[in-house]
Amino acid sequence: MAAGAGAPSQRRAMYSILAAFVAAGVLALVPKARVELKHHIARLAMLLSGWTFRSESALCKNMPDDRHKLPLKYVAFGEPHTSMKDFMVMLCFLWWAKVDHVRFMVTKKHFYPVMGSILTILGAVKVDPSRSGNITQQMVDYVTNCKGRCVLLIPPSGTRRKTEYWRSGFYYIALGAKVPVLPAFLDASKKEFGFADPVVLTGDMKADMDKFRAVYKDKRGFYPEDESACKLKAEEESK
Repeated sequence: MAAGAGAPSQRRAMYSILAAFVAAGVLALVPKARVELKHHIARLAMLLSGWTFRSESALCKNMPDDRHKLPLKYVAFGEPHTSMKDFMVMLCFLWWAKVDHVRFMVTKKHFYPVMGSILTILGAVKVDPSRSGNITQQMVDYVTNCKGRCVLLIPPSGTRRKTEYWRSGFYYIALGAKVPVLPAFLDASKKEFGFADPVVLTGDMKADMDKFRAVYKDKRGFYPEDESACKLKAEEESK
């Protein structure tokens, strides 16, 4: 059955993951147990959904034991991004890997009562498009000023629909904050998630993007027909 077929068993599995996240949001209020609780909840979600981990990294072959080898701060991808389920799978992966201080951007308008509190517990960073300065600079400042570990989870395609280009915000956030990019992936066709080695951006956009294209060329999202091309418009403009 195709990855995007939406079989009932797949939907049940994803509902189980969502329920696990809600439970984690409550249990994560216990600071000392936060990482272990998230890890075990993610393990349960993996067991229920049938997803497994696969490393394409020479640096970290054995997760979560090798997690200390990852950089202190980095931008992590979540691609291919074709469904809201992608976000749950990637967050589940990072929780299972015991990667703490995972953050993701959510616009200010979504922080209404109750939902705002849940988003904050899960790691949402409030961004305000109306503020002076753009969102990219807001996130550069956030990552730069963050004390200790900071993992900024971004789906660079920026949408669940097929587009010709990825959005370039992740590139300028990573360059501006001087942090590497971790090409984390999911492959719905095999029910696997994982990552390749961190990429330190050089400013040579095409050379940097070629490294990401090598990672994602054989990864399929939940809806392959909606996968966005792994390229930036600025690559063509710089020719």
